[in-house]
Amino acid sequence: MKLNTLLKLINKHNIPDDVLLESDSGWECGATDMDGVYYNRKLNVIIFTQDVSESDYYFKNLDLEALE
Repeated sequence: MKLNTLLKLINKHNIPDDVLLESDSGWECGATDMDGVYYNRKLNVIIFTQDVSESDYYFKNLDLEALE
């Protein structure tokens, strides 16, 4: 994901600029693409994933919304 794409999503969904950025990637031995983005409004946290999928744990979490 490119920064301009992320900034468009942040602006589109009115996410505050003090949002915490986190990654769910912990198993890879190197850098990976981040094509999935979820946001938790209560915690003001963006979570990056490698993909957005309806089978994904984050997609089913009611406190998170997929940013598309």
